[in-house]
Amino acid sequence: MNITNNFKKGVIKETLSLLPKISDKNIIKATYLLEKVAPKAAKDKIKFVRKLYQENHPVLTLTKRALTDIDKNCQEKFLENFIFTGLLENQKKREKAEKEGLPPLFTLLISPSMRCNLNCKGCYAKNYKKEDDLPFEILDRVIQEAKKIGVAFFTILGGEPFIREDIFDIFKKHSDAYFQVYTNGTLINDKLAKKIKELGNVLLEISIEGFENETDYRRGEGTFKKVIKAMDILKENHVPFGYSVCVTKKMQKLLFQINLLIF
Repeated sequence: MNITNNFKKGVIKETLSLLPKISDKNIIKATYLLEKVAPKAAKDKIKFVRKLYQENHPVLTLTKRALTDIDKNCQEKFLENFIFTGLLENQKKREKAEKEGLPPLFTLLISPSMRCNLNCKGCYAKNYKKEDDLPFEILDRVIQEAKKIGVAFFTILGGEPFIREDIFDIFKKHSDAYFQVYTNGTLINDKLAKKIKELGNVLLEISIEGFENETDYRRGEGTFKKVIKAMDILKENHVPFGYSVCVTKKMQKLLFQINLLIF
């Protein structure tokens, strides 16, 4: 599908202008509009999401929060990079790659560094050093080559990604891609949050084990308070984030309470 730059910018601008007065009805209506311009392979996914909206699934509340509470630049980058480039425009590239015998990838998981500033129980990261990091040139090349076959959404893992001083150079250089970053949250401060807001193409997923007792037991004393402070900073800056939990029999009942605390 060939979406011109002017058309894309026009739709994004129009969508952003509607966000302050967003409603359940308009969100559902938007899925019909998106379905019209979507490639055939994406239409079933859009229908699935619309059905969730129509059934008043919690994902509808999450969508409304994302559309109203997030910084405008972050909203714009999500629409441009994830929706238009990732879901729509790059579908042609994925189909071409599949015909050439390559997997039709939508996302790629990368660990730029296996190092971490924490020493969590049972974790492998303490065994790695700076010289084990993926060289910047290789990281850059992998992303560049992945984009050529249709990838626009990159999941950045670790270790702790923000332990690398040059990670923001990657986000900036590939401003046409969208990055989901899994982080322990302890290195997030106001300066870092403002950088993410300025770039707009980064979504954070902060690791947490439960509440204070559960998190500090595995990740070290004081970690929970640092994580909550990081979340507060991100909220103040209207930067999008979620959380990552390793579900165990000891903390599965806490998940609902964690949702209430964070969102």
